[in-house]
Amino acid sequence: MKKKGLIVMLVVSTLVLFTSPVAALGGLLEELNPLAETRVGLIEGYLGGSSNQLDFVDNSVSGVYGGLRRWVLEDLAVGGEVEYLTTDGLTKEDDEVDISLTGVLGTATIMIEESINLVGSVGYYSEDQDSDIGYKTGIEAKLLGSDLSLVARGGYRFLELGDDDYSGLEFGGNLMLEF
Repeated sequence: MKKKGLIVMLVVSTLVLFTSPVAALGGLLEELNPLAETRVGLIEGYLGGSSNQLDFVDNSVSGVYGGLRRWVLEDLAVGGEVEYLTTDGLTKEDDEVDISLTGVLGTATIMIEESINLVGSVGYYSEDQDSDIGYKTGIEAKLLGSDLSLVARGGYRFLELGDDDYSGLEFGGNLMLEF
């Protein structure tokens, strides 16, 4: 009986001695792993609509946009976006104008809070025969969801094409999917 008790004690003490350091080492490695529970590598795709106030017209201009971004650091993502603004019959100093503006942009996103990001972009815009480089700066807020989210954003576009100033405020909302 004493022999069985000694064997049980030996087995239990061996398990305790070997499993405790392994568990502790595993916990330490998990804490040291920079990729554990992080945004790095996360890809987000989004598609949405916007209302744009352009400096040279009296009415707002509707737009659609979509893009992808990848988090390269815990608080920095880079990506690309395409936007298209269009309308018929806007007034410009009592004249009607048609707008069909396309932009292809590179984007950078900086997370300042868990659900709030600063967003900047620069890219190539074209409308009819005119084209030029423009840029945008703004802020976005994740309102609902985790993997599929509703996001609101606002910003300002800086752009001049030909004789027209396309600069102005942009307000939008989009669906964002994390994968």
